[in-house]
Amino acid sequence: ANTTEAPGYAVWGLSAGVDAGNARFFVDARNLTDENYVATFSTATLATPASALYYPGETRALYAGVTLRFGTR
Repeated sequence: ANTTEAPGYAVWGLSAGVDAGNARFFVDARNLTDENYVATFSTATLATPASALYYPGETRALYAGVTLRFGTR
């Protein structure tokens, strides 16, 4: 009956990288404010109070890495 809804939200992130020859170094920060939010949902025609309908998004996270390039550009 479309009787439930999730509140609105904003998720902030920041990413940066630098190229050094055949390598790229990067840093990626996600959900900087540690916002609780619904990332995806499930539909149900007959839901009960115990039904898992909303799935949370990731919490604050930091990723870093290196990408290597081989061959010619």
